[in-house]
Amino acid sequence: LCLNFLLSAVNGSKVRTCLVSLEMSLNEILARLVNQISDRVPLRVILDPVKLQPNRWKHDLQELSRIKTELQKARNWTNRARDENVFNAVALDSFHPDLVLRSIESAARAGSEFIILDHVHRVQFNPKAGSFSEQMTNFMISMTEISKSQRCHIQVLSQLNRDSAREGRKPRLTDLKGSGGLEENASLALFLVRDLDSNEASLNVQKAR
Repeated sequence: LCLNFLLSAVNGSKVRTCLVSLEMSLNEILARLVNQISDRVPLRVILDPVKLQPNRWKHDLQELSRIKTELQKARNWTNRARDENVFNAVALDSFHPDLVLRSIESAARAGSEFIILDHVHRVQFNPKAGSFSEQMTNFMISMTEISKSQRCHIQVLSQLNRDSAREGRKPRLTDLKGSGGLEENASLALFLVRDLDSNEASLNVQKAR
């Protein structure tokens, strides 16, 4: 989902965008980005280039040629994004809130206009420093301050807990993992909801101010 937002921002309006991920490594981000840009190139092939050796495609060289063409298209996109300085990615292996905030502020100071923080529920707060909700509130306030002082937009992505599925209802703000601080301090809260047996999803505006 974060890559869909990223590509829309970069392709649509050339907004200088940075992804700060608490889930993926840089290699995984690049591989999934290539997978999104290219047409019908399996992620396993992108993650393991050995699978592109010609001797593995002796019976389908035409498909190999097609995949290589698609990968070249993705390479051209990444080169152009680099040259235009419209895309950057940060993969964190420490989820300490201070480090996450420093990474976001560093991206903003470097000129990013749109910053995506993926998997915010993975931020690891100190249980001795107060409740999770209180610390998430302070964390969100700090991001709001960065957004205002650096004149950038910050999008925070979080998973939902399973309460709505278990209770057979539509998700609500309190279903966000670490909800308290998120729902109180977000200017806009959007839910992308899909039934497990459906390929279609709905976008629900839960909060807008």
